[in-house]
Amino acid sequence: MQYYEEKSTEYFTRCRTDLIQFLPPDKGLNVLEIGAGGGDTLMTLKQSGKAKSVTGVELFQIDNSFQTSPHIDQFIFGNIENIQLDFPANHFDAVLFGDVLEHLLDPWSVIAKLSPFVKPGGRLIASIPNIRSRQALKSIYFKGDFAYTSQGLFDKTHYRWFCKKI
Repeated sequence: MQYYEEKSTEYFTRCRTDLIQFLPPDKGLNVLEIGAGGGDTLMTLKQSGKAKSVTGVELFQIDNSFQTSPHIDQFIFGNIENIQLDFPANHFDAVLFGDVLEHLLDPWSVIAKLSPFVKPGGRLIASIPNIRSRQALKSIYFKGDFAYTSQGLFDKTHYRWFCKKI
């Protein structure tokens, strides 16, 4: 948790429109967001009518955020790897993981744990930084440096690295 305290509030409080575009085209969805931060994405989904029910899971409370907004149906605090969720099977139309899976010790178990809550034909939507990027290549190969940072590709809180196979 110590490295999360170094991050600016903006790190946790921005709307992930890049993920919203991958939701089913319907309105009135039930959406679960893992790593929901301050709840900005959930608020956008709810206020736009895209979602009728929104639930967020986040490690900790963020002052002056939407986490306590009455528009967010449920906000759960805890580590998704350690907590049990109590939802009916096939409850959610989508589960969002906005740059979250790389922060988990066992992301595959989390996906397996959440999958029963997703409706048939529902979606698990994730964004994951690609370690096989130009930025990483330049830093590692040309500069010989793998310096960790407070956010971004070399974030100190990343446990996992992923790359797109070509």
